[in-house]
Amino acid sequence: MLVDPSCCWLGAGEPGRATRDFARLPRQPPGHQACRIAPPREWGGSMQRGRAAAAGGASQRCCWLRLATMVSICWLGLTILLGAEADRVSGVVWTMDGQQYQGELVLGSAGLQVARAEGQPIQVPFTRLDRALLSLGPDLAQFGPLQGGWVGQDVGPVDVAGWAGQAGSAFALRVVGNGSEESTEAFHLVHQQAQGNAELVARLLRINGPDRHTRASVTVRESLAAGSPLALVGVSAGGPLCFQARSEWGKKTRTLALAQLSLPLWLRLVKQGAQCTGYFSTDGRQWNLAASTNLVMGERFYVGLALSAHGAFNVAQAQFDQVHLMVSGLRGEYFADPHFGTVACVRVDAPLQFAWGHRPPVESVPADRFSVRWTGQIEPEESGDYTFHLDTDGVARLWIGGQLVVVHQPGRTRSSASSTQPSTVRLHAGQQYDLRLEYEKTGGPGSVCLAWTTPRRQRRVVPAERLYCVPEFRAQPGSAIASPPNSSIGTAKGVWLCTGSFLAGQVRALDARQIKLAFRGGQELAVPTSKAAQVVLQVIAQATSPHPTRPGALLRNGDLIEGVFRRIEGRHVQLSSVLFGLRTLSLENVAVLCLRPAVPSPATFEVRTLEGSVLRADSLRADPMGLQVDEPAVGSVRLPLSALAEIRRITR
Repeated sequence: MLVDPSCCWLGAGEPGRATRDFARLPRQPPGHQACRIAPPREWGGSMQRGRAAAAGGASQRCCWLRLATMVSICWLGLTILLGAEADRVSGVVWTMDGQQYQGELVLGSAGLQVARAEGQPIQVPFTRLDRALLSLGPDLAQFGPLQGGWVGQDVGPVDVAGWAGQAGSAFALRVVGNGSEESTEAFHLVHQQAQGNAELVARLLRINGPDRHTRASVTVRESLAAGSPLALVGVSAGGPLCFQARSEWGKKTRTLALAQLSLPLWLRLVKQGAQCTGYFSTDGRQWNLAASTNLVMGERFYVGLALSAHGAFNVAQAQFDQVHLMVSGLRGEYFADPHFGTVACVRVDAPLQFAWGHRPPVESVPADRFSVRWTGQIEPEESGDYTFHLDTDGVARLWIGGQLVVVHQPGRTRSSASSTQPSTVRLHAGQQYDLRLEYEKTGGPGSVCLAWTTPRRQRRVVPAERLYCVPEFRAQPGSAIASPPNSSIGTAKGVWLCTGSFLAGQVRALDARQIKLAFRGGQELAVPTSKAAQVVLQVIAQATSPHPTRPGALLRNGDLIEGVFRRIEGRHVQLSSVLFGLRTLSLENVAVLCLRPAVPSPATFEVRTLEGSVLRADSLRADPMGLQVDEPAVGSVRLPLSALAEIRRITR
């Protein structure tokens, strides 16, 4: 949330009189002292008190300086108002009558104007506006929720929950910078869990961020906790390609800066055993080695796309496409019937060595009648002739490289599809072959095992590191658009007002009188404690909704310690209750301070910013400088269009 420092005290004066500009303001140089401009009645008073001439002269010069400053500020504001170009962003707009328009958005006098690729601009007044999604780039409409096993999660102490959307093999990520003074990693990760080996390839199309510390990457890491061993190859906004690795828990990462390359750029990360190797390419065919490192991780690990940003409430966005993930194992589709009809579950299996007996292999699948289809690739250890074996109780068929190799039926097994087909298959080292195995169970104990006889080894189970698959489903373009993070409590640091609005920011100070919030560039805002319902100190993984109705402290583990807030001393918070008296809690364990119940005021619109703020309002107004939101608790707030994530009608 961006704040005009001249309007830092909420509640001063008459509500709704002053307009607070949440606009981009330059950071003041170190050592800058804010100057209070005195009203005119004070200017002459000091000279009439008969002070010394020198003091009077100094005071007069200061008065003229103040007057000149005021005139300059007014002239600058007028110049900006008259000469600034209208704020423009890309987005999608829905109207009350069900129409949808996509294009470049600009604020008009009474609503939004949509400049489409074809046709005349469309005027959508606020009276007709149902919903608008903004600031996610020109391809917003194609990104839906994550699918196919992909999961989005924040890693480390983020200030605002991250966001990700998917459209087939394309992904968009958005993250808000961490304002913590501690040197800890905090980013948004779109990942899948894997075991054995993995290879992730993605083309980075664009990355937008405030500085060179904004980084988009493909990565592998042992854990989702901050400080985990990791390896990544990525690109910084305005910076070079880099390879980064951390070999031990909690240690500093080692960074190797490479060439300065332009986007789009292909990134590739390969984990083979303990070795992790990064590559880059300008065309996706000819690969260049970035760097390699050895990482000792557990059997299971996480691989995915990451986006990080630094600096309090700095917004960064990145877009990948042609994302392709290969992991060890085979993609298993489990059907709730023996004829491959209804898919009940999809997962990655490795190795194929199961003895289910009379138990179901997965939930929602009958124990006695089901079928499974495994697909993927197999890579031989060395070149030569391989013989494949199926140990199973049901009907099973195995194809290697499109060739039917083994057919098994209860009471009868053949090593080839016909008497003329050889029982062995010649495979070449370093080459991957398509594999498909179908299994049908109609009764008896369930079991299946895939084994092979290699040129130099006797019969054994095919090891997991020789099996590969693409684990994810493909999401269809045009699916439901992924919304910004919801307004549940705990999705961003800041203050929930009693009216139901939320101000995203870092809590710098809190007492019985006021709450001080810090925003981008070190700007601060003072909120009267009497207008606050909850104070979010830490973002929690499982956001709480609805808001707690009893006063107390909501801990990071989800427990609520009831009590009335008294004070914060150092790194501790004090609560008092009739039953337990005065209690002291560590701030490290407190996620949310619940001061009083939130009673959302009646509102027509809900406006969300990229930095996590949520403002409820009865009416909206617009001018070339931004959207004016009339919030009951804080008055009129002006937001530049480029700072908005969503405008949504909540009552009709």
